[in-house]
Amino acid sequence: MKGRDATQKTPPSSPGRLKWGVQGFSFLLFASLIFGMFHPLRGEIPHRLFLDLDPLVVLASQFGTRNFYLLAALTLAIAFLFGRLFCGYVCPLGFLIDLVPPGLKKNKPAKAGVGSSVDSGVSPPSADELSGLRRGQGIRRVEGFEWVLLTVLVAGLILRNGLPYVLDPMGLLTRTMAVVVFPLAVWIANGLTALVRPFAEQFGWYGIAYHAFAQPGTQGALTSLVLLVGVLGLSSIRPRFWCRYLCPLGALLAIPARVSLIRRKVAPTCTRCGQCQAACPMGAVEDDPVRTRYSACLQCRSCQEVCPVEAVSFSLRSFRSVGRDAVHSGDPSRRRFFLGAGLGGILLVLTRLDPRVMKKAGRLLRPPGSIPESDFLAACIRCGACLRVCVTRTLQASGIEDGLMGWGTPAHRMRTAGCEQACDLCGKICPTGAIRELPLIERQHAKIGTAVLSRERCVAWAQDRLCLLCDEACPYNAIVFGVVDGRKRPFVDESRCNGCGMCEFVCPVDGDAAIVVYPTGEVRLKAGSYRKVLEESRIFLKPRTDSLDPARESLDPDGFE
Repeated sequence: MKGRDATQKTPPSSPGRLKWGVQGFSFLLFASLIFGMFHPLRGEIPHRLFLDLDPLVVLASQFGTRNFYLLAALTLAIAFLFGRLFCGYVCPLGFLIDLVPPGLKKNKPAKAGVGSSVDSGVSPPSADELSGLRRGQGIRRVEGFEWVLLTVLVAGLILRNGLPYVLDPMGLLTRTMAVVVFPLAVWIANGLTALVRPFAEQFGWYGIAYHAFAQPGTQGALTSLVLLVGVLGLSSIRPRFWCRYLCPLGALLAIPARVSLIRRKVAPTCTRCGQCQAACPMGAVEDDPVRTRYSACLQCRSCQEVCPVEAVSFSLRSFRSVGRDAVHSGDPSRRRFFLGAGLGGILLVLTRLDPRVMKKAGRLLRPPGSIPESDFLAACIRCGACLRVCVTRTLQASGIEDGLMGWGTPAHRMRTAGCEQACDLCGKICPTGAIRELPLIERQHAKIGTAVLSRERCVAWAQDRLCLLCDEACPYNAIVFGVVDGRKRPFVDESRCNGCGMCEFVCPVDGDAAIVVYPTGEVRLKAGSYRKVLEESRIFLKPRTDSLDPARESLDPDGFE
């Protein structure tokens, strides 16, 4: 075999172009699925594709109502065949990480002949090389910490606390797209519309001149943005720092990757020049280039591209050589397991002991169809998909005002907008079933709460003025009027109120509305019919036909089982 000059730079080979092409396509597909979420969702478009591919989401769905695990099983099967191919080619967060330029100079590759039994008279390393070596040893102290984070996440599931899922890469990127990128895109689009409005009016293009998108909420955007920037920024310290040392999904996929069938092989012609070690973004090629840490290998073929003698190849493994060419540093150990279990237990118990968690008072309003709160907090992975798909933008991410354990979970902000009664998208898009997927008629009977009227703030009560806004907006005729002191006064018929918040949204009072929805009387079921439960409680919700858009009703009202 004729060797290439080690100093000669060659253009990217086909494996490198293939990797970047697949990664780019995967990211564009992910972004298009996120931006394509609008009413009505087309059933043939898999908007939850990347979340359904995540095996960690399957673990959380054990507390929800979703039971479709085929795509997650496919991800694990690919890991058994090709190792961490998902991390190297499919993960959209991995694509963004690879785009970050390294901020520190890479360690120089080992001199030719280092590691061989023949002393080639190589001079001792310089002070700069020693400094780089110490820096590499310092970074290696966090090696294996991804197993700690994975253990924290599993401990959270055991303690029914889904907060650690904020570190799941699929949920992290989906949430950032929902509360940072998409709101920013809408703000820019509305700004451009305002700029062209004078020209559009002159040409009679009134559809463009007066068009405006509903601006999504950005609560929780700063925290999500900081997390994403932190993940990307770590790559300036070491390529794929997040994937190598922190990612819990990568740690889970590393387990089947240890016994993967397609593996890296090194021929006896290897000169041990060290270029493959310097090129590997995951550090899977260690001190002896012949040996590989398969639990970290992404099958990116970077080592194959830079090999000057073409000694590296990828093929079906030889079972006789498994023990000779594999290393397992950084793999799970009892010390890492107990460290993760201890940290996870302490953190999650402290969040659950927060007195604000699961409190009955307050105004924490969950989406219609949400399962009971204890199961909801365990099943919700804080992915933000329901925030993105909400047509009225009333769903926003919870802060720490309702307890740290509930951070990032969806909650209604009725003063921003009411809950559209002809929409059932949040249940369709939820990957774990923390929000049930319901037929439209059942979703309309999923009582969110009850409106409470404050007579001290109400215009009709406090100022003796006739105001009909809440009555006109209510889709259930829950606002009734009675004569008090010779004037018509509004009342709330609790037996008709669904808690949709349309009345709170349209209330003309400045600041807090005079009519406010509280979670009193909410109905949350993990299984069964909401209509039957409400009928047993003598609550009869009958939406007004004029409040619903017939074009949006695509579900059979009698299709619920």
